[in-house]
Amino acid sequence: MSERLSLVDLTVRFGRTTAVEGVNLKLPTGVIGCLLGPSGCGKTSILRTVAGFESPSAGVVRLHGNTVAGAGWGHPPEQRRVGMIFQDLALFPHLTVADNIGFGLPKKPAENRQKRIDELLDLVGLPGMGKRYPHHMSGGQQQRVAIARALAPRPEILLLDEPFSSLDVELRETLPRELRDILREAETTALLVTHDQTEAFAMADIVGVMQAGRLHQWDTAYNLYHRPETPFVADFIGQGTRIAGTMVGPGRVKTELGLLEGQVSHEYPPGTEVDVLVRPDDVIIDADGPGVAEIEERVFRGANFLYTLSLPGGTRLLSLAPSHDHYAPGVRVNLRPAFTHLVLFPRGGGFRHADSDDE
Repeated sequence: MSERLSLVDLTVRFGRTTAVEGVNLKLPTGVIGCLLGPSGCGKTSILRTVAGFESPSAGVVRLHGNTVAGAGWGHPPEQRRVGMIFQDLALFPHLTVADNIGFGLPKKPAENRQKRIDELLDLVGLPGMGKRYPHHMSGGQQQRVAIARALAPRPEILLLDEPFSSLDVELRETLPRELRDILREAETTALLVTHDQTEAFAMADIVGVMQAGRLHQWDTAYNLYHRPETPFVADFIGQGTRIAGTMVGPGRVKTELGLLEGQVSHEYPPGTEVDVLVRPDDVIIDADGPGVAEIEERVFRGANFLYTLSLPGGTRLLSLAPSHDHYAPGVRVNLRPAFTHLVLFPRGGGFRHADSDDE
């Protein structure tokens, strides 16, 4: 599969501030990628550099194998065939939906222009709505108009900057999946930036986790959750805690929770001090379990309770349990570890070693 976008050692600085540092990634044609991270991590700076609004301080940007930007230079945005959807959508309020969609299309021949507009209205689920104005439409419909406008000139890649941030909760649950289907049908390569894991996992085939300008991991959502490569990824993706442990043998770690056993991709010598990632589904409340903990807090989640547990030595864990069995804060419970693989980080080290099972 050919690469539609490639970033090589990309660094972006604004004065003395480094927004992006040494980022490398490849996005194949037809794939939806996402840059995920907290505010200020550099993800939008990457998007703007790909679009041509900023120039790299070092490294290069390649689109379809062609270098379009390097240190201190770059082709202008209009020469890159890049579509972009901004956070505020930026629809023209004085233009109809059809004219918004057709804004970047040649005026002539008129029949070709109208045919493309009608195709896109059908694609985004707004047939027959071309004569409406944006302010007469719902937030979700406006989002679809913005998508259609960005797709109209058939861009090499579509860039989306926090596209769902202004929508209500219900739309933020459904629209990412709908947009994914639209991009799939249009066979469009896309790169999304967001701070919301739910949006990232609903839309993207591959996700990059960023912090302080650095790309920690560019991988599938499954691998980010089950095989995080750095402590930051482990803490940022999903929920979980890290507990201290000591290696006592192959795939065996002694911890306050007890002896934990599971598959690992890298063996550490006995006696090595490690941190073990513990997800809420790794610890089961079980009357016959060997461990003991006290319920500190509980959060009702419909089918489940999320419990915060305190071990006798003060270590805190999370545990997800069915809500038909509920325990009040202060109650002591027994625990059963349920690890199939272990995610281990050398104590004080940066990179993880986890199981090597694929999905």
